[in-house]
Amino acid sequence: GKAYLKDYMPLTARLDVSSGRYDFLVSAFLKDRPEDLLVGMKGYADMSGNRDHFSASAVINQLNATLFGYSFSNESDISFEMKDKKIFLPMGRMRSGTMSFKVSGNIEIASGYDLVIEGSSSLTPVKGFFRRIETIRGDTEFVFSITGKWDSPKVNGGVTISNAFFGVKDIPHRISSINGY
Repeated sequence: GKAYLKDYMPLTARLDVSSGRYDFLVSAFLKDRPEDLLVGMKGYADMSGNRDHFSASAVINQLNATLFGYSFSNESDISFEMKDKKIFLPMGRMRSGTMSFKVSGNIEIASGYDLVIEGSSSLTPVKGFFRRIETIRGDTEFVFSITGKWDSPKVNGGVTISNAFFGVKDIPHRISSINGY
């Protein structure tokens, strides 16, 4: 057969995303895919455009993600928009145990980042990254920005630590009352 695709060629569509695994969608946005990446979600997207432009708005009702040994889920619906290659993220909050964070800003696919990640956590997960830490307790609040080019993003930010206590294996003394930025 033959098809003639010329002129404006408008497009409108609604996509209903059933509960299921969608790791492959997230992998497209990651430079290095974590080995344990799993993404399950449910939601919908409304799309429109033509041969020159594309836009979409999406709502994710259910999002469960596992990466780097942690599992996260959304606390409420997450909505975002896409206009051509730019994705706009509102403040969607995710939770994993005592950790909670939100992401806002935008990503321009294959171009750059302008994101802010804010959250809080217990210090307990830090123990998994350092073999010599025997015990650790306390709380953190953090804010990070990811800006710059797609291939060389810049990460800036800080962490506030409060009421921290930790001990190192083979050292009998513990350090306590740690507070700072």
